[in-house]
Amino acid sequence: MKLLLHKSTQRHIDGIIANPGGSFLFHGPSNMGKTLAALEVARQLNCDNCADESCKSCLMLKAGMHPDIELMGQDDKNKIGIEAVQNLIKKLKYSAYDPSSHRVVIIDNAETLTLPAQNALLKVLEEPPVSTTFILTAVSPVSILETIVSRCQPVYFGPLSTDELLSLDGLKSLPRDDAEKIIEAGAHKPGEIISNLKNEETGDSLDLAEHMITSNDLFAKLKISTTVAKHPDKIGSFVDILESLAKKRAREGDNPASIIAVDRLRKRLSTNINPKSALEAFAVETAC
Repeated sequence: MKLLLHKSTQRHIDGIIANPGGSFLFHGPSNMGKTLAALEVARQLNCDNCADESCKSCLMLKAGMHPDIELMGQDDKNKIGIEAVQNLIKKLKYSAYDPSSHRVVIIDNAETLTLPAQNALLKVLEEPPVSTTFILTAVSPVSILETIVSRCQPVYFGPLSTDELLSLDGLKSLPRDDAEKIIEAGAHKPGEIISNLKNEETGDSLDLAEHMITSNDLFAKLKISTTVAKHPDKIGSFVDILESLAKKRAREGDNPASIIAVDRLRKRLSTNINPKSALEAFAVETAC
């Protein structure tokens, strides 16, 4: 699993992997990779030294079925109650499924723990069972009991520099000034930038934008317009990608008309016109 982290954060992660055990609080803005880093710690602590994440332990973790890796709280809208914590503590009293495993408990969105649940965690965080590592994630330590925070070693996940983010897939192929624009739109957060470029519902935004710029197939472009319009929060980033690709093609000698079309699209969207209509107008203009 490839992680893109600030150098100081990466050093902390490497230290946890080298000397596991204890309790940690991964904190920082959303979309900074806290949960992915916690899962990578769990993976490396239990991997059978495979080179391609194909060992039994890695595959079980990928499938969400590893018996010695607990992941709680992924739904940030639901509270984690005391019953869930008590069940976790009971489970930890039994031996690990695999005697060679290093147990990892990840409590994502720890701010969703109820007050009784937080109090119930105190003792086990202070004295985790043998061969067990606790990792809590939260946007801010302020949202968690001070007694919880004091029992965890803090690891801060801060925004990355432009140079660090330019190594992201999807940005490497773009001219620097255009990639920087997308980085700014994503507030220097890897998760947000990746989400803008690619998400489960719209597919690969970079591929869709490429098709919108290069294809003369009006039907296909109208279909893309409909898909993108269903996700209003992604339209701004999609237009940024369109503009970057249009400028890149113009620099390579292609007709600059698509740059003008993107400018018209921005103006239409700024007038609160129906986004689908604005995208469809762009599709018609660029398909001619």
